Amino acid sequence: MWYLKKIADGEFGLKKTFWLFGVWPGLFVSFLLVTIESDRGNNAYGLITLIMILYLPYLWMVTVGIWNIVKEYKGDIFIAHIARAITLIFFLSMVLLAFASAIEILT
Repeated sequence: MWYLKKIADGEFGLKKTFWLFGVWPGLFVSFLLVTIESDRGNNAYGLITLIMILYLPYLWMVTVGIWNIVKEYKGDIFIAHIARAITLIFFLSMVLLAFASAIEILT
């Protein structure tokens, strides 16, 4: 748990937080979700929703961490804002995917 707090506080820097804690886990989860959906078809929505419930709090910590890092970033501010925008868009898309999966289960 302390590790997630360090990520949210922005203690690892922009490059490490964005790539190591944001992009690579995001690619892994996205690949996992696509694989599950293609293998299981319409029966996959319950598992996809479960994965999203577990992944979204972590992704929120990464998003908050990047947001906090950018506030005090000393490097290229354009790159910092691009990282912030990409992370926020990815988080919102994952939230929408979780809602869509949950709605699919209920219908």
